Amino acid sequence: ISVLNAVREMRDAMTTQFRVVDERLNDLGNRIVNLEDLADEIADGLEQQGNKIGEVATATPSISTNSLKAAKAVEKLAERLPLPPPSFSYKFIKEERVRVLDKDSFLSFANRLDRELFTPYQRRLPLNERDQEKVQWMTECLLYRRRFSVKGEKKTMEASMRKRLNNYAQKRRKVPLGEDAVEEEEVIREEEVMGEEGERPKDIGREHEEDEEGE
Repeated sequence: ISVLNAVREMRDAMTTQFRVVDERLNDLGNRIVNLEDLADEIADGLEQQGNKIGEVATATPSISTNSLKAAKAVEKLAERLPLPPPSFSYKFIKEERVRVLDKDSFLSFANRLDRELFTPYQRRLPLNERDQEKVQWMTECLLYRRRFSVKGEKKTMEASMRKRLNNYAQKRRKVPLGEDAVEEEEVIREEEVMGEEGERPKDIGREHEEDEEGE
């Protein structure tokens, strides 16, 4: 009886787990950036279920065949989950701060990182005249944080980002550096323009989860 109860519990647990997987996959479009954490949680759950299946199969030979089939089904489902990407080094801006900046469209996020990484004077310079290590890090951070949305459009999105930031740098060079009021007014205008100009291929937005990579 205890074995049968264990099988029933295992079945219920697996049914619940599969239902959660289905619901999360259906909700993927709106919570795509949260997929990495979700995949880790599912992988842990599947591993635990697989261990339970193995224990039941060993203790009860009469249900071994069906248990092994179920274990294989679990393994196949786990194989369909995306692999987690390589870890990213938040060496210039702490991850917690990046999460705060990571909002709205891809280009809005780029502008916030640009403002965080570089001084007002540096932001007047074209990207190719700035600290290239920081520029490269900013680019990689953008593509890493929006990896599920960007997918195969990395070159296109990087080009859009460089064009946007270089255009703003050119506009800043026309304004005396010491005019803080003008600079502040421009910052506000930048945020407004981010939403007006529509440079968002396929609306690469912040499908806000929380990462967001760790919550």
